[in-house]
Amino acid sequence: MFKGKKPVAKIQIVYQGETGQVAYFEDQADKAKAEFEKWYPKGGWELKAREGGSVGDFQVLVNGVLVFDKLTCSMGFLAGGSEENKNTVKEAIKAVHEGKEIQGISELMEASIAKKEAEAKEKAEKEEQDKKDAEEKKKAEEAAKKAEEEKKAEEAKKKKAAEEKRKKAAAAKVAAKKKEEAKAKAEAEAKAKAEEEAKQKAEEEAKQKAEEEARLKAEEEAAAAAAVKQKELEEEERRQKEAEAKALAEAEAKAREEEERAEAAAAAAAAAAAKAKAEAEASMFSCCRPKPALDASGDEKPQLVH
Repeated sequence: MFKGKKPVAKIQIVYQGETGQVAYFEDQADKAKAEFEKWYPKGGWELKAREGGSVGDFQVLVNGVLVFDKLTCSMGFLAGGSEENKNTVKEAIKAVHEGKEIQGISELMEASIAKKEAEAKEKAEKEEQDKKDAEEKKKAEEAAKKAEEEKKAEEAKKKKAAEEKRKKAAAAKVAAKKKEEAKAKAEAEAKAKAEEEAKQKAEEEAKQKAEEEARLKAEEEAAAAAAVKQKELEEEERRQKEAEAKALAEAEAKAREEEERAEAAAAAAAAAAAKAKAEAEASMFSCCRPKPALDASGDEKPQLVH
């Protein structure tokens, strides 16, 4: 043991934060310092923290001896580590104070390195075996896939052939159906055409018949009208003849009447003349007696005596 002043433990924290985590690692260094202050509040230690080492590592060295390692020994960060790992650092500082040999973690490092190497070897061997297994599996899968593809290709070939056969049969069926439909359509069209022609012919015949009947009717009506007209003309002619005959008869009757009157007048005149002559002859025998006057009819008119 040292007499007098207590030796100072020189502590180093070496860390290397991953990208974007540098501040986090710096904070863990501050937390580790707080642990040292808690353990040895009266001092006896000095701290130097710096970046360095491997990425993701956090190491603590006391007087150059490694006593804490995050990456290789999987200790984590000091502030959040196990009590055992913390005691290793704490005892190392105490050993400096007491002038004793520092018990580092070289053996643990060697064991961890050996373990990691063994794990790495095992991992590499496993990866190699996995790679071989994967290759074998891949080959087997490829062979199975190839066989499956060949099987599918054969099935597809058969399916294609069957589909082509089905399509041909369907096409033949469709063609036959179309042919049948075309035949039926042609027959229907021919029937419709024949019916239309027959209808047109019947309509034409009916039209001709109607026209002929109309013509005959018109001729009959014209003949009837002509007959009526002729009858009317004949009737008019008859009436005219009757009127002429009547007028002639009336004229003849009038003429006879006038002739008769004339004859009567002549006879009356003759009678009057004869009478006058007779009277004249009679007056020769009687001169004193007045002679009676005669009127137009030959009768005696009364005479006035003056």
